[in-house]
Amino acid sequence: MHVERSDIDHLAELAHMSLQPGEAEKYEAQISAILSYVSKLSEVEHAAASLTGSDAVNVWRDDVVVQSDVATLDALRAGFPAQRDGLLTVPGVFMGTRDEKHQKDTPL
Repeated sequence: MHVERSDIDHLAELAHMSLQPGEAEKYEAQISAILSYVSKLSEVEHAAASLTGSDAVNVWRDDVVVQSDVATLDALRAGFPAQRDGLLTVPGVFMGTRDEKHQKDTPL
């Protein structure tokens, strides 16, 4: 697909860009090449392509609750770097947000 110089000028105007001499021709060639590649992708027969690479239907497994013995839980707690009030804690994700009280470690 070929892009015209007027298309490049219009895109530059929409993007509030001022083009330097020679840039319009460079962008014209680059955008034409990109659009040609994208048009080739549309020619791929989608029905024959498997999105997952497999014919598996339901690959999810059911959640199963498994009781852990006290020794396993104690070993987990002993190896965890931070705890508060018997809970495992991890560093907050949104540090420096407006809610300063949540900047400390957050229970897991």
